[in-house]
Amino acid sequence: LAFTPRVQSSMRQVPAHQLKSDNAADTTFSKGSMGAALRACGAVCHAVDAVVNNLHRSAFCCVRPPGHHSGVKGLLWNAQSCGFCIFNNVAVGAMHALTQHASTIEKVAIVDFDVHHGNGTEDVIKALNRPDQ
Repeated sequence: LAFTPRVQSSMRQVPAHQLKSDNAADTTFSKGSMGAALRACGAVCHAVDAVVNNLHRSAFCCVRPPGHHSGVKGLLWNAQSCGFCIFNNVAVGAMHALTQHASTIEKVAIVDFDVHHGNGTEDVIKALNRPDQ
């Protein structure tokens, strides 16, 4: 779910002519970005595990970078910006819950209370095509 043009180029070997233009790619990527993004996803999965295993009653993950603009293939061509997203943390957490805790978790609900639409999360969920979950 890598989102930025630079990550798309390096990790998926996406040709330069298929990348979003620099002026539409507001997500910068530095030496520590990948580690931070992986820790953000890991925090969400850890929170899911803690709740499912009754270590906590609920969890809230305030993580950066955010993720709700990261789509299935990363880039969303119809989006005006990248929204500073690298991985779709909530989609990763939802899939973690459904796959790693399938005997306990049958369905998940994703509530995005940001001031704008989480178009990447919608893209991921539509692609999964699992309305029963």
